[in-house]
Amino acid sequence: MCGLTLSIHPYPISSSHESVLESLCQTCKARGPDTQSTYSTILDLEDSRQIELRLSASVLGLRGEITQQPIAGKRGVLGWNGQVSSDTDENMGIS
Repeated sequence: MCGLTLSIHPYPISSSHESVLESLCQTCKARGPDTQSTYSTILDLEDSRQIELRLSASVLGLRGEITQQPIAGKRGVLGWNGQVSSDTDENMGIS
């Protein structure tokens, strides 16, 4: 199993909301004990408020190398449910 958690909340976050998010992350980690990571960023809104986005992902490795997620790049952030396989199309019977 793998797990994903996305949270969007006001920044700074209150301690009560932080404990809820920590509980969600712990539950997510239990679904994928082999690797866990969190990406977070703070965004400025037009009215001078801020929000924080957090994407947490965990992976249970079942085959081959594990790709840690989420992956952040120039065009965005990606987290997915599952493990990327290194099998080629040929090995998978796809032509």
